[in-house]
Amino acid sequence: METSFIVISAILIALISVPFFLINALGKSDTRKLRSHFKKITIMHNLTPTAKEGWGNSFIGIDEARMKMIFLKINGVDIQEEIVNLYTVKGCEVKETTEAIRTNHSRETILVRVDLLLSFGNGQEPLSLSFYDRESGFQEDFEHDRADRWKKKITDALAFQSVPRKVA
Repeated sequence: METSFIVISAILIALISVPFFLINALGKSDTRKLRSHFKKITIMHNLTPTAKEGWGNSFIGIDEARMKMIFLKINGVDIQEEIVNLYTVKGCEVKETTEAIRTNHSRETILVRVDLLLSFGNGQEPLSLSFYDRESGFQEDFEHDRADRWKKKITDALAFQSVPRKVA
């Protein structure tokens, strides 16, 4: 009786804990994959990021000395890779897409997307970097604040670029 109780308890504990550890390991493998891909890109393009950040299925970094920005996002099995020359960027803004829904007797606003839009002065179409998309399956976790922070970093780099330097 006591042996069967111990065996059943061990099986139940395994059934509950194994999925937790598997899900945790799978999530970390995506993060490792993004970090290693980011490192490969920085080496390949001879970049030294002064700031970088990873969250969910995305990774972003900026090399202020070379005025380049790297944005990576995992879409299924593919990695979306954007390397932006900040010398060509003329503006940066955060675009938030919301949806109003009616629940019971009130209206609620639900966040659908948060994008960082980079506009270029050479007639090129604006580039949209997705910081959050409701359809991606990841929960919203301060992505608007994160997008604002990166907008500030980019606009600071652009402002530094446009300041004329005096020659001695």
